[in-house]
Amino acid sequence: MQIKVDNKGRTMTLQAIWWIAAIVLVIAELFTGSLYLLAVALGALAGGIAAWTGTEVWVQAIVCAVVTLAGIALVRRRRALAPPPPPNRENPDLILDVGNKVHVEKWEANGSARVSHRGTDWDAQFESSETAPNLPSGWYVIKAIDNNILILVKGA
Repeated sequence: MQIKVDNKGRTMTLQAIWWIAAIVLVIAELFTGSLYLLAVALGALAGGIAAWTGTEVWVQAIVCAVVTLAGIALVRRRRALAPPPPPNRENPDLILDVGNKVHVEKWEANGSARVSHRGTDWDAQFESSETAPNLPSGWYVIKAIDNNILILVKGA
């Protein structure tokens, strides 16, 4: 099937329109990263394949819709099964200090300490304060940052 695309009489096949739409949607997906546009692009690709086989336009639209809905269902299922991201205060992708080591000279009775990290002194607190009085001095790992307090865990 030929579709008129301008006033000069130029035409384009319907399958080419489907495939161009699929390419545009894949490019748009590269900017969003949500995978939903990829599902729609696969639907457009399926519509283009249906057009290539010579089916009617309404069949092409149904094929596109079915493949798109199946793709969206897969994306939703993938997101539902994915583990949730760590809280922002513990996410090493957001807070670059998470995972770094600091040396604690002396712990206070309440589980707090002063540590030197990146050229300045920080307040630090052990992750669980009930074991704090028995903590030895040594190297600890930053697990999170709560406001300006480093949350530490025992590390090598």
